[in-house]
Amino acid sequence: MTDVEHGASSAPPHRLLAAVALIAAAMVLTEIVMTRLFSVLFYYHYSFFAISLVMSGLSLGGLLVARWNVRQLPVQQLFTRLAMLALLCAAFMLLALSYFVLSPTVAPYWNYEQTHRVFSLAFVLGLAASFVPGLSMAGALLATAFASHARWIGRLYASDLAAASLGCIGAVLLMRTVPGPVAMLLPVLLAAVAAMILQPRRKVILAGACALCLVVVLDAAGSFRPAPELVQFDWEGWNEHSRVIVKDQRIVIDRTAATPLCAMPPYSATTLPAPQPDEFSLDTYAVYHLGRPLREIAVIGAGGGRDVAAALASGAQHVDGYELNGLIIDLVKTTFAHVCGIASYPGVSLLHQEGRLGIGQSRKQYDVIQASLIDTWASTASGGFVLSENALYTLEGWQSFLAALSDSGVLTMTRWLLPDSPAEAHRLTSLASATLIASGIARPRDHIILLTTGRASELHHAGVRVVTILVSRTPFTSDEVTRLQQQLDRKEMHLLAAPGVAAADPGIEQLLEPATHAAAVAASPYDISVPRDTRPYFFLQLRLRDIPRLFGEHYNYVLEITFQGVRLLFILGGCATVFALLVLLLGFFTLPSAQTSAPQQRIYHRMTFYFFGIGLGYMLVQLGLHSRLIILLGHPSLALSVVLFSMLLGSGLGAEASRRLFRDGRFGQAWASILVAIAALGAAFPLLPFVEKIGALGGRITVAAAICLAVGFPLGFAFPIGVRIVSATGEWAVQKMWAVNGAASILGTVLAVILAISSSSVGVLIGGLVCYLAATLGGMLALRVAAKSQDDARICCNV
Repeated sequence: MTDVEHGASSAPPHRLLAAVALIAAAMVLTEIVMTRLFSVLFYYHYSFFAISLVMSGLSLGGLLVARWNVRQLPVQQLFTRLAMLALLCAAFMLLALSYFVLSPTVAPYWNYEQTHRVFSLAFVLGLAASFVPGLSMAGALLATAFASHARWIGRLYASDLAAASLGCIGAVLLMRTVPGPVAMLLPVLLAAVAAMILQPRRKVILAGACALCLVVVLDAAGSFRPAPELVQFDWEGWNEHSRVIVKDQRIVIDRTAATPLCAMPPYSATTLPAPQPDEFSLDTYAVYHLGRPLREIAVIGAGGGRDVAAALASGAQHVDGYELNGLIIDLVKTTFAHVCGIASYPGVSLLHQEGRLGIGQSRKQYDVIQASLIDTWASTASGGFVLSENALYTLEGWQSFLAALSDSGVLTMTRWLLPDSPAEAHRLTSLASATLIASGIARPRDHIILLTTGRASELHHAGVRVVTILVSRTPFTSDEVTRLQQQLDRKEMHLLAAPGVAAADPGIEQLLEPATHAAAVAASPYDISVPRDTRPYFFLQLRLRDIPRLFGEHYNYVLEITFQGVRLLFILGGCATVFALLVLLLGFFTLPSAQTSAPQQRIYHRMTFYFFGIGLGYMLVQLGLHSRLIILLGHPSLALSVVLFSMLLGSGLGAEASRRLFRDGRFGQAWASILVAIAALGAAFPLLPFVEKIGALGGRITVAAAICLAVGFPLGFAFPIGVRIVSATGEWAVQKMWAVNGAASILGTVLAVILAISSSSVGVLIGGLVCYLAATLGGMLALRVAAKSQDDARICCNV
């Protein structure tokens, strides 16, 4: 049966819809789970690489089948090719995953035999390259399906996006159920099932798919789980946020972030709490030595209970411990309750909530709000630098903390201090001073205390230290400062700054004064500007103009964690740019068909830029929206699930609706609606803080999902409309445009982060608007050429 025969129906076969859906879901699952695995093994900034890896495989798949004339294939032959691609995808993915998990170099880490090994970029590239064949087969299948018939594109693309949206939710549920390496087996299973659905009567394909399914089941049951005698930890758990293990009474999150399990027996009415105040370091818990009331305490990042225990030992009447990671609360309350019985003590509430949102919605007035070294470095599929801790260190976040304090309440946070490069300490001071100034306090230095370990004379001769800041709406009194100074002298610690105590560091002194604050920020060799909700990158103390010096210098351990991420970002950005330009040029300078007229070539050339623009623009809009909604929802993984699910679902509905809404070829209306939707979204960004005040998480999720759905719906018009236009130019055009679109998406993921850290999430949206505007221009120019030739009628017939 030829194209004419199997194209008589405007609806694609159900088997084809199902196969496209399964492969799309498999790819989203792969992207999200692989991001988790890369964050566990190679630090958070390699999440860039996981995202780019999946997108590059999909793009390469389009190039692999660029010369297939699938329109003239009989349906059964088409399905046989697609089934073989699905089978190869499953087989290659299983081989790559086996190497990834069982490699002698990597396997020791899964068992916690090695925790601080730094894997080279070359090793990570080689490991990731093993996934490219399987991902390319998936990309080839999708490109072939989309190219099979122009009339099918709306429904096929809708099936792709709807399944991808469900894959986002499925990934979260899956990672809460099984370990990360085992979760990667589900995409293999989905690809094998797709092969069986496409050709259930071909014995070779059916046998191969069944064999793969059997291997997947056996691997899930055995080989992807370490043997008990090899395990080097006491407990392990996975979820969409991180991998958590317990070893020697330490909780380790992902790569190296750790918190101790506080040794505290379960509460008994006949015994007092075991910890005593002297057991807790003064540098972190100085707030409890001021002599102020301690009725209600909020601890952000309850972890293994040490901060909660310190509050109890200091006389707190009630302590709310906010913990973002539900795994940690579960193990403290159940599995290790006999070791750390903090949850059983009267007056202690362990709450599975993000600290900023939880405190703001508690309606309580706290006497102390404490956060000690909150940095898990756990990233998600939203990309590097999108960390769960970012919302804690913004001007808006600190304003909400100060608003939740009692009249005598104190906000205290502890960060790292590196005397030779005190970027974190300076940014923390800058943030505190700016927050107080924004709150109407004329002399912020009277409301701030900074202290650190060691003697003042040894400050510039020491290694890594910690610095603790105390901030209060009520000025600190001279008696409080004197009392604290006496305590510090006994512990060989000292004040960096306090009311009546001049700061030894000129930078800190200038940051405490409103008149010199801006000049101190500008003069700093680091970016110590005040983080905002639209640019919440507290940990990234680096300006873009300073990027070149990163490649010739090395810094201390703390700064290197972030700076290495920046290096990798720009390396990947360079690679993504080269790859995207090569694919763009390849698409532009090759022909869409063996026999192509001059008008068709002009249409094809203009549509090359169209598909590049919508691929770039979609990623910018999606990631710009996601980076802002993290603050609203309180967790990158939750925000990722809501944004991806709602936006992809909305785009799928838009793709399906485009067949009916634009039958007559008036595509200008579709493109105008896209531009209006993005512009309206940017205009609505200043209103999002009001949504944050909604108490119920379900209410905030509903609002966020509605926003993403409304924006995604018109964005879904762009791809199927483009296919309807470009398919008229030749039988190879759609596959090549799929590759161009995928390559642009890779570039978009990196460009979105660069725009976000250099400007703001609004700047990312503006970038997306510019890309869609350029794509619209390319599409309109293509239609103008088509209107002067017989291709106009062919385009309008592709409904």
